[in-house]
Amino acid sequence: MDHISDTILALIFGKFNFFSKYNFEKYFKKRYKLSEKQVILISYSFFALSLVFIGFQIVLIKKIMLEGILIELLLILTVLRLFNYLIYTEYKEYCTTIETIGYFVVNELLMILDTSESLKEATNFIISSDYLLFSEIFTNAKISSHFGTPLNSALKTQIKTSLFGSIQSAFLYILEIWEHGKNIALLSKNRILNRISDQITEETNKIDSWASLSAGILFLSPPVIFCFLLISGKMSIILGFLIIFGIIGGSFFIHPEKHLTVFSEKNKLLLSYDKKSLEFLVILSENLLSGYSFNKSLNNALNILEIYPQNTGTRISDPFAHFRLGINKRKEIDKNFLADYFPERIVQLVLLIKKFSVINTFMAGKKLQTITEELDKTNDLLGKGDAQLKAAKLHGNIIQILALVSLAFVAGASPFFILVSNMLYYPFKESSVIMTSAFEPIFFIAALVISLLPIRRISVRGLEKDETIPWRDVIRFSKFILFLITYVIVKNVFMGMY
Repeated sequence: MDHISDTILALIFGKFNFFSKYNFEKYFKKRYKLSEKQVILISYSFFALSLVFIGFQIVLIKKIMLEGILIELLLILTVLRLFNYLIYTEYKEYCTTIETIGYFVVNELLMILDTSESLKEATNFIISSDYLLFSEIFTNAKISSHFGTPLNSALKTQIKTSLFGSIQSAFLYILEIWEHGKNIALLSKNRILNRISDQITEETNKIDSWASLSAGILFLSPPVIFCFLLISGKMSIILGFLIIFGIIGGSFFIHPEKHLTVFSEKNKLLLSYDKKSLEFLVILSENLLSGYSFNKSLNNALNILEIYPQNTGTRISDPFAHFRLGINKRKEIDKNFLADYFPERIVQLVLLIKKFSVINTFMAGKKLQTITEELDKTNDLLGKGDAQLKAAKLHGNIIQILALVSLAFVAGASPFFILVSNMLYYPFKESSVIMTSAFEPIFFIAALVISLLPIRRISVRGLEKDETIPWRDVIRFSKFILFLITYVIVKNVFMGMY
């Protein structure tokens, strides 16, 4: 009986069991402030209120048609399933993000294990990288290890609980073999690196498709639809606003970045090192390979690249100035010192190399060189995809401008299209040219919305200060000015014809 009721509920509302996988509920709640129970409650409440509304209709309109009730019920079910589908789409994109990040984490785990031969060091490195879900898994395993559970066993337990499929298998396989065979681990690392390459290539191939789809639907389709509605005589203010709302809603669901998880700004910060940091690591490794001490190598790298403490800008306090000048020989290079220069994951990597430099500076330099080469491989792959994404954005901007020009033509010539519609559908009715259209305000609003796309998306924590945002607004406003200029020209041309 319970199975039958669950099946009926699933048919009406859809399934929400995916909330428990990959800790998706925590991610969804953080982003939308809604838990699984609240999402289900919203679905049930909407369904109940809709049934109450239909009941009122039956009571107030006693001769209501059965077909009308069925159509309303079908519409309600469609809305409920669409609500479920949109959340499930968010879950699928989240899964893609987790799997993509997972392969990077496996690669870095093997990279640090190959270098340090210490699972503890590798665990600390993954934790410091602040990876979505994975840093939490390794943090929980580390906490369990403090209570007597071996770190390897704690990691296996966490991975079996939190991960699924090929990512789970990859992690468990690494934890099984890394202690027993360095060559096997190296082979696994190469295989994982190839998987990362395939993943990035796969997403790179999506760029043109999603860019064309988003540009076509968001930019080119509105002018065509408006023109068709005017000529067919079906244009109305309600339809106009529905199209505008469709453009706004579509910008949140079909923009290219939403479907290209590797190349989103957030993931690039998680999965890649910035160019300055990589240059620093290369110079540091070269100095260590030359036989310089760790402190001297660090000092040389900082001075060559002119890297300053992040919290002081170009103004350096006395302790930092003394270290950079080599005056304070006793300055301890610890986590706090490095944190003023670099992100957390770079700090962990430099501290790891510092430990090796105590034994042998050449060995430390060699290991750091190996790590930077591995990082550079993935960075090159990301760089190619990122360049293609920028090209796609330029392509989208060109289409956006063409769409605004087309919409300006439709808006300026809208009285002419209305006249054509009257001549087609009412050939024997005397009609005169009306030089103003009641729908022109709709076109202006639509042009303003298209000019603002992509609409700035406000994160949960709010917008961070960005000096480039005012320039973006100027560019968007200039696109709307282009629409107005084209509209005035087209309007004057058609006015001159009559």
